[in-house]
Amino acid sequence: MKLIDLNPNGLIKIGLLLAGIFPLSYSLRAQPPKDKGYVLLFDESFNGTQLNENDWKYREGKKMTGLSRKENVFVSNGSLHIALRQETINGKPENTGGGVISKHQFGYGYYECRSKPFTKGGVHSSFWQSEGVIPNNNIFEIDSYEIYGDNLMGNNNFYLHLKPRDYQYAPYPYHSVIPFTVDKDGWFLDAYEYTPEGVIFYDNGKEVARSDWGELTAAQCIWLTALNLRVKKNEFLPSVGLIDHFRYYAKDYPGKNILPNGDFEYNSGKIDRNVPVAWQQSGTSGACTVVDGGASRNISKLRLVSGDSPYEKEVFQNLEFIMNGEYTLSAMVRSSGGQKKALIKVSDFGGKDLSVDVPQAKEWVRIEIPKISVSNHQVRISIATTAAAGQWMEIDNIQFMKPLPAGIKAEAEVPFKVVRDPFWSTAEKYPVQCEGNGMIIGLSPNIGTGNKLSIDLTLTAKRKDDMSVFAKLPQSGISGRGIYLTKEGDVVFRIGSRSDYTDIVAPKAYSAGKPCKITCVYNDGSGMLYIDSKLIKQVKGIRQNTDAGGGRFGDVMNVFSAVGDKTGPKYAEFSGTIQDIKFYNRALDAEEIKM
Repeated sequence: MKLIDLNPNGLIKIGLLLAGIFPLSYSLRAQPPKDKGYVLLFDESFNGTQLNENDWKYREGKKMTGLSRKENVFVSNGSLHIALRQETINGKPENTGGGVISKHQFGYGYYECRSKPFTKGGVHSSFWQSEGVIPNNNIFEIDSYEIYGDNLMGNNNFYLHLKPRDYQYAPYPYHSVIPFTVDKDGWFLDAYEYTPEGVIFYDNGKEVARSDWGELTAAQCIWLTALNLRVKKNEFLPSVGLIDHFRYYAKDYPGKNILPNGDFEYNSGKIDRNVPVAWQQSGTSGACTVVDGGASRNISKLRLVSGDSPYEKEVFQNLEFIMNGEYTLSAMVRSSGGQKKALIKVSDFGGKDLSVDVPQAKEWVRIEIPKISVSNHQVRISIATTAAAGQWMEIDNIQFMKPLPAGIKAEAEVPFKVVRDPFWSTAEKYPVQCEGNGMIIGLSPNIGTGNKLSIDLTLTAKRKDDMSVFAKLPQSGISGRGIYLTKEGDVVFRIGSRSDYTDIVAPKAYSAGKPCKITCVYNDGSGMLYIDSKLIKQVKGIRQNTDAGGGRFGDVMNVFSAVGDKTGPKYAEFSGTIQDIKFYNRALDAEEIKM
């Protein structure tokens, strides 16, 4: 069921309706954060006896050891049911599950799912966003939860699926594992908020994690699935997982572009240059190419041309479930001129089609279509040309947005980057809360490889104690790194493994309840530990190194409880907050650390 044009009275009526369908406690909690202006635009409550195949398709096929089948998915008693079985199909034993994938694509907004995930014996339950209705739309993956059987720990992830030039060096933005609770009947309310600044994860209405990542704009599909990955006999099967509802809320973002890949940077790497990510096309084959160099903004631009014959081409996107209201479309263009048709057009928005011609110009020119009054929560944006051989047009930096209120200046545009410096960062605006509850924040394996590394963070400890802050310390070898605190107030930067290491110590460097900025630098055999940007200790000629990718904040599995033959105190998980965490795959210098 899709909900459109909701006024305040309509919201009240819907609230009463939901209160009649679901227990009152859930109808009251099933809302986005207050005072953010969200409006419900899509509501699937799985009523009736059949899946609405106008909105959803079945997940089918093999994934690792689990086979997803249409036959395992059905609607009954106000819920989507996903059956989990071990059965024989075509004479072969199979672990079967299933799920559904939306036929609609959703962008910035608040996403919510109430479910009763099956948490026994090798079942992987998930509520996530990825890919799209069109095949070239796999931009990123947001896992609101991934739950692996036999525990109540939810994986909250934000993975990059683009393949830039330096893909082997690009980290995923965020990965955490967080304990969650279900009610007495096994229900769990999970949500995430995808914004121009990044992603915020919620469990049962409470914020549990954030990922800082701007300018990664996408409109992708929703997946509600349960994979049966158990290889051996599972005494808990057959069983079933339930989805009570999925809801999508949108809001206005004045001054923020909601058009994915409008500057065509997503193709700058190992992706087919004739198939611009997030865009569809029709007409003459091969007349559309993403080209590097000479762009209006950043590196890439779109070029329409056919060198040996006349051609027609349309490149377009359909945005759905967007807020109604007045938008502006702008783009940077240039053209050889002479085409029979060369234009950018908006249509299917509830009003008369609007277009603007692309002028002949050697240099970049800005064109604009103002006052686009969207009234049906959707729009089609297209680039079209009919031209003779050799006639060309180039397009870059297409933006579709609601204008800023009068008197408010637009934010300065920043270059789009997949590989950044710092290489990985989080908690730039809001600190990570570490409560000693088993939460993990994990780093991808390509962070901290090689012979140079810098870690910069600010922590506030709740108490003085022997606590581990961060670690990637193998059992043996000479490669690894960790940061931990002692009850005496020392900060320790450990280089090496659990059995072979060098400790760089800043004595009595932190106090309970006070912020402490810690910077650890390793530079090809030399280790430095800075406290509040002041160099406290440097050790040269270190035999060990930090070349061990990845690592964890939070629960680091008590890696400091034993070091070789020397058994020490059991170090607790860090309790407090960590702010502005930055990892560099290089050595910071003293001036950078002071900044």
